[in-house]
Amino acid sequence: MSDGEIINKDNVVELTQSTAYSRFPLVDIAPAGLSATEADRYNRAAAAILRKRYLQEIAGAVVKKMAGPVQAPRRLLDALGRAAAERRIGVWSASPADQKLLEETPLAQTIPDDGGPYAQVVINNLAGNKMDYYLSREIEYAADGCDGDMRNSTITVRLENTAPETPLPEYVDGSTGLVKGLPVNVPKGTMITSVRVIATKGAKLQSVTANGERTTAVTSMERGHPSFEVQVAIPLGKSGELVFQLSEPTAPGVARVPIQPLVDTPEVAISVPTCPESA
Repeated sequence: MSDGEIINKDNVVELTQSTAYSRFPLVDIAPAGLSATEADRYNRAAAAILRKRYLQEIAGAVVKKMAGPVQAPRRLLDALGRAAAERRIGVWSASPADQKLLEETPLAQTIPDDGGPYAQVVINNLAGNKMDYYLSREIEYAADGCDGDMRNSTITVRLENTAPETPLPEYVDGSTGLVKGLPVNVPKGTMITSVRVIATKGAKLQSVTANGERTTAVTSMERGHPSFEVQVAIPLGKSGELVFQLSEPTAPGVARVPIQPLVDTPEVAISVPTCPESA
């Protein structure tokens, strides 16, 4: 970096996903004469500018390094291949012909347009903070055998808030992204999370429970696949479990559970039989 700081594979994740937000905390540098609201907005903007410049400098240095002479091209290609396999690199084209070719590769990251067994868990942060850095996930997808046209299946999602008890910057553990005026009191460090399960084509939701208690889910469609969404709040140091009970077609093929790339490496368990094509 321009100031001599070294960025490498051992520190880049923590620096860009965590340290950067404590390095440029919210400080009171607003000019005199502003209202409290205006001063708060000014201070937030100033911190965001400094943080953005820092992250942009890191990104620029990485691109420069990749675009220049590479001492170990094979290692770079291996790293890019791993990033694509982990769904950290995605490519979309406005050209239908190019997009069609992309969809034949992992780079497109499209939801498959077929009826094979499928369970994708999508996490979205609703609080507008940076608590995802401390999110730990476990995902299970289990289904009954291959007899009959339909079978029962279960998708279990366990989430844990592993944030430390030591104070974090408000930008990290606050909830400024929530809609103003909501009649809820959210303690600092709480994860407000949307958990969406994209299931096998033709699957029907039988029930969903949150920590053993029945709850409701919002149902929608995503490229022909049913989607079931539940919103949860996970306090600091706590965990939660969502269990989606489904009835899904007894579809042939190997079950697919694509993993959303976040900081953690989630534990994934798949207990779905590979059913043969019908005669």
